[in-house]
Amino acid sequence: MTEIFSPSPEERAAIVRNAPERMTSRAEGWLKDKTVSSALTAAAARTAPLTAEQQAALRPAFLDFEASSLHSEKSYPISAGVAPLDESLAPDYYALIRPREGWTNWDEKSESIHGISRETLERDGADADVVLQTLTVLSRTFRFYVTSNYDQFWMNRLTEGNPGILVHDFQDFMYDTAKGDCLAVMDAYERANRETKHTHNALDDARRLRNVVRQLVQGEPTE
Repeated sequence: MTEIFSPSPEERAAIVRNAPERMTSRAEGWLKDKTVSSALTAAAARTAPLTAEQQAALRPAFLDFEASSLHSEKSYPISAGVAPLDESLAPDYYALIRPREGWTNWDEKSESIHGISRETLERDGADADVVLQTLTVLSRTFRFYVTSNYDQFWMNRLTEGNPGILVHDFQDFMYDTAKGDCLAVMDAYERANRETKHTHNALDDARRLRNVVRQLVQGEPTE
């Protein structure tokens, strides 16, 4: 949800200063399919903590949430998008999230940015528990990278305080991938920014993160 692709001169200086040494349509079908939903529920119920070896084997995927508002402790996620770096391991994932009972916070300014109405969520959103179960299953294969601390907050809202899914800092991943070359990181951001738009759609924004990494690692064209 956070815009990160057009750094100001001050932000560019901060980057240098602080630099450390296929599913969209299929996913919607999965979420609405009761058989698959039941399978996800069972899989999530059997999920045990990952061992250190399993943690080390996790592959990168990029996660983004859109939310009911930005500046409230009562905000909650309204959509989720996941874009694995290696698309052969799993397709991209997207879901609108139907608000749980008690999730009443709503900010019209945020709605004007992400373009999703509460009525749309009530009508078309997937059950929040099914979205959580899907993310839990994906987290057995992928380590999620995000651009904002808000994303961990919204993940925690989704897990309702239970032991949840940890997300990791995208910027750290970029610097690790670039072996500390902050200029290469900024160049990747800028090339991605020239070729793609920030839409405030959770899946589009997750794909943007993947595109930035591909610009850095492989010089691949963005989507």
